[in-house]
Amino acid sequence: MYLIISKKIFFVVFLTIIFNVDALERPEMILWKEDLSFYHEQLESQHLNLYHSIKAKSFAQSLRNIENQLPDLTRTQVIIELMRLTRKVKDGHTTIPLWEQNFHFYPFELFNFDGELRVISSTPALKNILGAKLIAIDDKDIDSVLQKVSEIAAFVDNHYSEIDRAAQYLRVAELLHGLGVTQNNRVSTFTFSVESGSTNQKNTMNTLTIEIQALAYSQRWSALTESLKDHSPVNRPPQSLFLSHTETLWYNLLKSKNVMYIRFDQFPNASRMQKFSQEVLQVIQDNEVSRLIIDFRNNYGGDLYVGLILAHQLNLADSIHWHDSVYVMIGRKTFSAAMNNAALYQKLLNARLVGEPTGGAPTGYQDMGQFKLPNSGLVITYSKRFFRLSDDKSSMIKPDILIAPDWRFTKMGRDHVLEWVLEDKGQK
Repeated sequence: MYLIISKKIFFVVFLTIIFNVDALERPEMILWKEDLSFYHEQLESQHLNLYHSIKAKSFAQSLRNIENQLPDLTRTQVIIELMRLTRKVKDGHTTIPLWEQNFHFYPFELFNFDGELRVISSTPALKNILGAKLIAIDDKDIDSVLQKVSEIAAFVDNHYSEIDRAAQYLRVAELLHGLGVTQNNRVSTFTFSVESGSTNQKNTMNTLTIEIQALAYSQRWSALTESLKDHSPVNRPPQSLFLSHTETLWYNLLKSKNVMYIRFDQFPNASRMQKFSQEVLQVIQDNEVSRLIIDFRNNYGGDLYVGLILAHQLNLADSIHWHDSVYVMIGRKTFSAAMNNAALYQKLLNARLVGEPTGGAPTGYQDMGQFKLPNSGLVITYSKRFFRLSDDKSSMIKPDILIAPDWRFTKMGRDHVLEWVLEDKGQK
């Protein structure tokens, strides 16, 4: 009897060694213990109110559980467990964002259209999957994979930021491997549902399974040169039309519709914003523009006070019909300072919010600080302030006009939210 039990124990130990060959060695475990202690100490001392949603005892016990599991974990799995714990703090600015980790990304971009994950950009080599619906990774059903990834995704305040971040984290090769989704941490098999058929025929759905190699972190966006083209009436004008501009903050005057459109994807520094805002104001005044659109749909945040520089300059434009012709476009990516500015523009500029709810919460812990764990170099972010931009307890800012992203328009290269705004007659 003893011999049989011993053989079983030996077999279990043997399997553990075989299937976790990347588990931490003892020196690494010691370094991780130091990092876990530093993580705990720094979050307690730096966060404005770390235990606003989780009890201190529960947090400490979860950290001890991670430490006890170290002999059985790989480096990536330790990071995953820390990501899982950090999410329990329940504020979108207290995160583990994977910066400087040199992880690898699969070379396509996904967007969640009402539960369907569609490919909206890719490398030229993967152009054939543009528009395809992802249904499995290494034969794992995409819903089960999405559930695992959603539990660890960073910068999440609500359902809308969660579905946005989860779609991004599905691209991280090491995370998929560490979560047990894939067998390899560089190459995986993806299964897509692809539409086929001409415009005069009823489309049919075909299944396409392909093996894809992950790219280096530095190429995660630059390699995605193929995309579903946007044929909306507002395209970025040539650089020659600008006195001041960046790749992520620009404007376009649509004279035919008497509209000033401002695309606001990232926050510049204060001096650049001042220069940009003055130029926009001058163009509005010279052309007696009456309608104004500010697009925050792709803005994850920055310095909300820099955004107020733009609001101040725009407020000087007497030609704008301030009663009913100012629009701010928002969506799931509208987070942190961008979400704050959208809420403030609604009040300061009498703007109507159009699109889907924001990914950021108007009242809660924000204003991000960060530190690094001394041994692993893992970046930890935390909240330094508490902002109250709404009297209710909603975890999002809801638009005045709800228009959700719609695959039927996107696949045709149309921005139906912007189309609605351009055609609206402005009667509140």
